[in-house]
Order: sequence, then structure tokens, then C-alpha cells
Amino acid sequence: MEQENTNRIFSLITDILKAKPTENEHIQQFRSLVRNDFKEFCNKAVELNQMEDMELFEKIESEMNLIAHCPPVHSKMVGAIGGGFSSGKSSFINSFMLDKNIQLATGVIPVTAIPSYVICGEMPDICGISYRGGRFIIQADMYKDISHELLKTLDFDLKDILRYITVTAKLDGECFSNICLIDTPGYNASSTGTMQQDRAVAYNYIKDAKFLIWVIGLDSNGTFPRTDIEFLMDPELPFGKDPSRSLYIVANKARGVTPSSRQRILEVLQETLDDNGISYDGISIYEAQHKEEYLYEGMQVKEFLKKQNVPTQKYVELALPLKAVFDRYKKRTREKYETDKQFQRKIQTLILDGMEHQVISLSSEAKNVLEDGLNELKSYLKPADLTQTLGTITEIEQRFFECINRFCDDVGIQKAELPPDQEASGTPTAGTGNNSGESAPAIKKKFCDKCGTKLFERDNFCPKCGTSTLCDTE
Repeated sequence: MEQENTNRIFSLITDILKAKPTENEHIQQFRSLVRNDFKEFCNKAVELNQMEDMELFEKIESEMNLIAHCPPVHSKMVGAIGGGFSSGKSSFINSFMLDKNIQLATGVIPVTAIPSYVICGEMPDICGISYRGGRFIIQADMYKDISHELLKTLDFDLKDILRYITVTAKLDGECFSNICLIDTPGYNASSTGTMQQDRAVAYNYIKDAKFLIWVIGLDSNGTFPRTDIEFLMDPELPFGKDPSRSLYIVANKARGVTPSSRQRILEVLQETLDDNGISYDGISIYEAQHKEEYLYEGMQVKEFLKKQNVPTQKYVELALPLKAVFDRYKKRTREKYETDKQFQRKIQTLILDGMEHQVISLSSEAKNVLEDGLNELKSYLKPADLTQTLGTITEIEQRFFECINRFCDDVGIQKAELPPDQEASGTPTAGTGNNSGESAPAIKKKFCDKCGTKLFERDNFCPKCGTSTLCDTE
């Protein structure tokens, strides 16, 4: 038996080390656009903080790589299941699984050694994600053995080479179609062996989640442990403080508690949260083994999950910073065009005033030298062709967006319309105001007069040729 276990562990480690990430062609294209097309464009474009732009592109590429390693996880709304050792976090998730052949490992000893992402899907499977981002299959019996006891038998930390595990299982689509749950280790397990790192592991995965379900085990606690409160009140954790990062409390293992005690426990949990200034969407007195909810305050647990089960804004998170980069270049290009035109007008005025009023008493030759110098300066400040420059920016921007769109199609991220540019829409345009002291709404064209491109209400300039979208006013 011992030899058999050794062979299985060796096989697992071999699979981890062999797993290599699949290179995504769209990420390669994005990298090429940044290093070649964008850099070439910057050599000719108006001067902006290119270092800031390159850092932003690196963040977008890093996010694309993260998504590509495991699209089912990183393209969904990630919710964390947190709590103390043996509070029933894994059994809570199991209570929503419809297939008994795929279950998270549970036990009275610390079991969850590697964080597991649980995804709703028709075809059940268990996969590991290696330290290099490679994906490999884990057999169900091997998955159940990946516990703290296994990690203690190794001469190294398995978490150094195995980042996380994904478990695809049949779940209620009404609650989980857009959600990915992460089962984290108990934050307060024993300080021996590998378990002393569990708090850091749990904390790091919980803090990046979009919502948190905190599980308390009533068999060992019966109330809110002080260490749980201290964990939730960590100033770096947003749950219960930031309205956009919801917190829900589950008091698990309630079957062995009398009905009167359940009601009292619910009241104590409410008082504890309120006294510590922690906001919550709901509290559930729950029994995972029998899938029963006895009492609740605020939302029921399924109602809370349905509320969180919305499509992710991952496309917007990728595309909006990209749009902001090129919006800045377009804005700066227009500003420079207007500035150069103003300088040209001022220089022309100087030349005409000098000729008309003979302000400078110089010989004819000196006047010619002065006039030639001003004309040369005027030529130097001649504005670049605005339509052509904006067209170049738009063309490069479209290449980036085509790349992002193809990437999102490839990994199954739903595209969404980006919010309008508030700064651009609120910028007054010369010649369009009135004298009443109020801002009259600008009337915009539906199609560009110059190139025929269809225009939208958010467009202040044609995205293709740069022509103003505002209708001429009398």
C-alpha cells in the first residue's frame, strides 16, 4: 500500500512538472502590437507619458495570460468561501453539487491543502494548474488524497508547483452559471507542518474575490469566534466595508442545534456583526449535509447566490484601459492642433501689423529678414493634418481592439459595450455654446459628412476620420 501511494504521488508530481501552458496566439499578437506598431506610432505622435502606457499594456497582457491559463475560472465572477478550520466550507459547496461522483474532499482533519475553484459545467472533471500555468487532469481518487497529511510526507511544499485545482461539476445554473467558487484552507489551522501558511493562502485568495461567504461551524463554536471577527475586520479586506464587495454569513452544521438555540444564535451573530460595524447581505442557519436552511436574516443563501450570478465585466476590465490610452492621444492631438493654429494666427498678425503700421523702422532688407524668419517659424508650427493623424490613431486602436475581441471570443468572455468617455462628452466645443448662461444640449450628426461612418451619441468626433460630429448651428 505504501509503495502504491508513493507511485501515485510520483505520478502527480510528474504530471505537474510536465504541464506546459498553451501559448495563445492572440496574446502573442497583442505583444507584437505593443512592441512594434505602438512604439512606431509613439515616435511620430504627440508626446505623452509612454512609460505609463507601457506599464498599462503589461497589466493587460498579464491579465490575458491569467485568463488563458484557465478561462472557466478567470472569466467568471469569483466568490470565496472562507472560514476557520473544520467549519464546513467544503461540505457547504458540496451541498449545491448535483453529481455525487464529483465532491470536494471533507473531513475532521484539515483537508483543503490546495485552493480549489468550483465551476458549473455539464462535463465533470478535476484539473490542476501548475506553477507555469499548465493544465493537467487529476483523477478523482488522487484529488481526495491531496490533503495536509499528504503535504507533510513531501520534502518540499507542493503549493510551490501546484497553484490551484479546478473542479467542474453540475450545479444549479440559476445560482452558479456565471459564478466560480473558491474553497480556501481554514485560516486558523494548527501551526505545525504546512498549515502555518494556510492563513496567508486563505487571505490572498479571499481578498481578490468579488464576494465572500464566511462559514462558521456550530458544532465547535456555537457563536462568532473572535478570531473570525478579527480576520474579517482586517483593513485590507473590503468585505462588509465596500458596498460592491458583498459579505454573507453561513452558520453551518445546525442540525444538532435545538430550534430555540438556532434563533438565539442568529440574534447573537447579528449583534456581533452590528457591534463591529460589519455590513452583510444576510445570515443563514444552515446544514450542509442535509442541504437545509433553517433560519435566515436578510437574504436566503440561494437568493444571495442568485444576486451574485451575473456576467462578469472582464471584457470591460480589459478594453476600457485600452480605450483610455488612445482617447488621451486623440485628445492631445486635437489640443496640439488648436494650439499650433493659434500660434500661426498670432505670427500672421505680427507680420501683417509690422507691414501695415511700420512699427519697426528697419531697412527693406532687414524687414525681409524679419518677415522670412516669422514665416519660417510659422511653417515650423504648421499643424499636422488633423484628419490624417486621428485616422492613424484610430487605425492602431482598431488593431488592438480586434486582437482583444478575438481573444475574448477564444476564451468565452462575453463582450459588452464600453461606457462613454465622460470627459470628452462634457468638454465644451468652441462655437457651440449659447449666451444664456446654460449649456444647451449639442445636436449631433448620425453619419459623418466626410466619410459616411455611422455615429453614436457618445462620439464627439468621427472615429474614422476625426471630423466633428456636431451639427452646424445658426
